[in-house]
Amino acid sequence: MIMKLSRDDVAKLAGVSATTVSRVLNNRGYISTTTRQRVQEAMETLGYYPNELARSLSNNKSNLIGLIFPSLTNPFQMELISYLERILSRKGYKILICNSHHNQEEEKNFLTMLRRHQVEGVIVNSMNENLADYLIPDLNIVSIDRKINETIPVISCDNYAGGYLASQHLINQGCKNILYIGSITNDKHVDMDANKRYQAYKDSIKLAGIKPITLDMDFSISYQEKYQLIKDRLQSQLIDGVLADDSSAIAAINAARDCKLSLSNELKVVGFDGAELTLQHMPFLTTIRQPIAQIAQNAVSVLLAMINGEPFHSITNLPITLYQGQNGNNL
Repeated sequence: MIMKLSRDDVAKLAGVSATTVSRVLNNRGYISTTTRQRVQEAMETLGYYPNELARSLSNNKSNLIGLIFPSLTNPFQMELISYLERILSRKGYKILICNSHHNQEEEKNFLTMLRRHQVEGVIVNSMNENLADYLIPDLNIVSIDRKINETIPVISCDNYAGGYLASQHLINQGCKNILYIGSITNDKHVDMDANKRYQAYKDSIKLAGIKPITLDMDFSISYQEKYQLIKDRLQSQLIDGVLADDSSAIAAINAARDCKLSLSNELKVVGFDGAELTLQHMPFLTTIRQPIAQIAQNAVSVLLAMINGEPFHSITNLPITLYQGQNGNNL
């Protein structure tokens, strides 16, 4: 049986009292440099690590932040989580990552688990419709790209500007039959800030005198399902432009190739997200790049303001940019 080391063991080796060890660990009261060094050397010699959870709970601070995301395979969400972890770590916080797999019940269970672990706050990218799960007065919550209720702040890019820029790019490329792919009817009643892209698309093509063409596609379906739905549409209708999220845009490019459509002359595609991993593997993709690092930084700043009782507000106008794929036309 392995015996756990204690502060008494450290105190004995350092030749000080257990109270002195506690004061060194908690940085309380005056401790001479020599005594502090003896305690730290004793800890290193013994391989003693203080119970951070117990220390933080004694101060009413767990230094834990929960992240709830619907997927850990989407490049945009993966990059966002990476930035969030890095920023929070620098501020002394640890994270608990929860992958809900687009499952409402799992998301609810994660919320319960995070509260049991005394997290100080949660950053959520929820895509479920049961908003009542988030009516938790004593829990600090920041939402990415979705309005949950009037009290939870939302952080997102300027989705309307991105949708408009993408639509105008396709129009400027001479497209007359532009297909918008996304969750149009929104059966799940999810108030996503990303829905503004669709409004921007409608406004842009209306000004150009072009009729809207849409493919209503739930955001949670698999890539293969997206591919098949898009391929069926390309085979049944004249389409010369596509506007979609990056995953659907890539599915559209692959479907177009399988349909023997020229991606330089017959079909132009613009995505939306622009994660670094996506562009590393698909450098030909033209897309609207979200400022993922800024989204993460603002989400953390707003959450910490909530935790510290400081003023906070939603930020939904972070700037987007158009990334022109190599060779310009998804070749």
